[in-house]
Amino acid sequence: PDELAGISPKTMVKKRLETEIEALRLARAEALDDIANSMRVELEIAGNAFKWTDAPLEVQFADASVSDGKLEAVKSFIAETAGG
Repeated sequence: PDELAGISPKTMVKKRLETEIEALRLARAEALDDIANSMRVELEIAGNAFKWTDAPLEVQFADASVSDGKLEAVKSFIAETAGG
């Protein structure tokens, strides 16, 4: 579609995951409303759609490609996470 023209794969994945998490959040909220009104849903932001800034942990996105050998972002992440 035209709306995806010029968008990087990283951004497409990020947006698609936001959409899927929002759909799950809404479905879960509706299910919990049927079970008990006092239960809370994780990542529920009053009336707003999910965004990565709402996540309880930092989430990083990076462009990478095994077939093109573009793995520096992944290697850096692993090195930082491993403390080395």
